[in-house]
Amino acid sequence: MHDIEEVIVSTSRDNRWKVAVKKEWRTKKICPICGYPRTLEVHHIIPRGNLMTRYLLINGIPCCHECHIDFDDQESGDELVISYIGNKTFKLLNKIASGFYWDKSLEVIK
Repeated sequence: MHDIEEVIVSTSRDNRWKVAVKKEWRTKKICPICGYPRTLEVHHIIPRGNLMTRYLLINGIPCCHECHIDFDDQESGDELVISYIGNKTFKLLNKIASGFYWDKSLEVIK
């Protein structure tokens, strides 16, 4: 059972992460994936349940709801992600997620 303060802190940190990812991608209510003007969400490349990567700035892609669904599709999601962040970054995130690697220069949203 989560203490209410833990939930509030986690939600606040999640929101700061989302804002930081959108700022990093320099989005202005236009989906960088499909190019349509829409309300943006932020897709976790490595699922948010992985605490090693949850708040890493490089672990997010801003996108509209429709593109977010495409990213979550197990069949084509990884290929779509790689086409936007590159294979090198994708492999780095997977190494970090596995717990076998860490890079101190990566920006973590606190």
